[in-house]
Amino acid sequence: MAGPSPAESQQTKATFNLSEEGASGWSSTQELSEPGCMNFITFSPANAVNGQYQLKLQIVSGNKSSATLLGQFVLLFNPWCPNDDAYMTNEKEQWEYVLNDTGIIFQGLEKYIQREAWNYGQFEEDILDISLAILDQSLNHCQDSAVDVSS
Repeated sequence: MAGPSPAESQQTKATFNLSEEGASGWSSTQELSEPGCMNFITFSPANAVNGQYQLKLQIVSGNKSSATLLGQFVLLFNPWCPNDDAYMTNEKEQWEYVLNDTGIIFQGLEKYIQREAWNYGQFEEDILDISLAILDQSLNHCQDSAVDVSS
């Protein structure tokens, strides 16, 4: 689930059974583990909404059901996946796009655009949390958070 109002219609909530691909393209399988532990691998579809998710495990036995929050994770684009909108065919460009911590940005007006050196700071501590918090303060998010998160 992603965002403040997760919904399957907005592609910010997915429900699927273990070892079965869900209608949303999400799936999860159980792996071998130590006694007393359970390990799962969860797969997301290439077009999944980027953002912070909560992962819950729901156990159903007969007519009883219980849910446990397993944790949170952040899902980002994948320029190595051919089905992802961020896919790049050139491997050198993929690595540059993902791993460069500095670069050039362009800013200005239509007829007066300047280039400026920029430190992206993507490897700085807490930068992902800070970036997500800034996105949550955007005008679009404040107007309709469910639509903003899904897009």
